[in-house]
Amino acid sequence: MAKVTKLDAAGRQLDAAIRMFFENEDVLAIHTLSRAAFRVLFDITNEGDAKVALDAYIKKLGADKFNKITNFLKHADRDPDGEVDEDFQISTEAGLGMASALYFHHTKRFTPEMKGFGVWSRLMRPQYFDLPEQLTQDIAEWKAASKTDPDKIETQVNGRAYGKTIVHWCRLRMK
Repeated sequence: MAKVTKLDAAGRQLDAAIRMFFENEDVLAIHTLSRAAFRVLFDITNEGDAKVALDAYIKKLGADKFNKITNFLKHADRDPDGEVDEDFQISTEAGLGMASALYFHHTKRFTPEMKGFGVWSRLMRPQYFDLPEQLTQDIAEWKAASKTDPDKIETQVNGRAYGKTIVHWCRLRMK
């Protein structure tokens, strides 16, 4: 039986979360899975620029706020009757992006899912996401190949279908 490393496990969890995201599946499951991957990747990251940058972001936001949804979804010991507003879509997307960046930090590559999510993020949410330089070329090539104007996509379902198409395009190009 093959062995799975923590890095491999986190990468597979993250890829699954991104596929679920673009299939427009339940945001609670996507959030839980993507944050599990993020936590493993964060824990195996040694001190350095990547860890310092993420620590600074988490401290700026506040660890409680950063972990609020994740802890709500994982624990019930302190608040068995707790409730949460289902308005954390951008937080989930940010978690997918941060986990992808950590995966790249360790492997120096993106999977097709991670690359596709990065391209989609830049096109659909430019005000929220700064992306690694590595994706600049991919974004330019996608824009040249695609006839879809992301600014004209009005529904979440269509936006996710657009992302699924980008992931497929990345997968074909990375073979």
